[in-house]
Amino acid sequence: MVEHLLLKLGYSATCLANPHAALAAVRARPGDFDMVVTDFNMPQMSGLDLARALRDIDAQLPVVISSGYIAEQLRNDAEAAGVVALMREENTLDDLAAMVQRALAVRGSLSGSLSC
Repeated sequence: MVEHLLLKLGYSATCLANPHAALAAVRARPGDFDMVVTDFNMPQMSGLDLARALRDIDAQLPVVISSGYIAEQLRNDAEAAGVVALMREENTLDDLAAMVQRALAVRGSLSGSLSC
């Protein structure tokens, strides 16, 4: 769904099936990704674990985590992991567009490739 929304907004998006594939892609081509959008609940690795691992590769890479339930503990853990935003899974296209623009502004880029 996020890939479809990002493409509709005019972004180029690389969507990968699992967090290990995302890590491998960013590790292999760190300059090709301007931000990462990931789910919080995934098999093999949580979105927080992915954000921490991505920070080790590129501390400036903005990470947005999507979750159906955003509790205070998740907010605290996400901030500690360097996550730039939390997105409710039910967010609309307009909400996603604004969040992507804010996250890319953190990186200093307003265009580029995304990973979800």
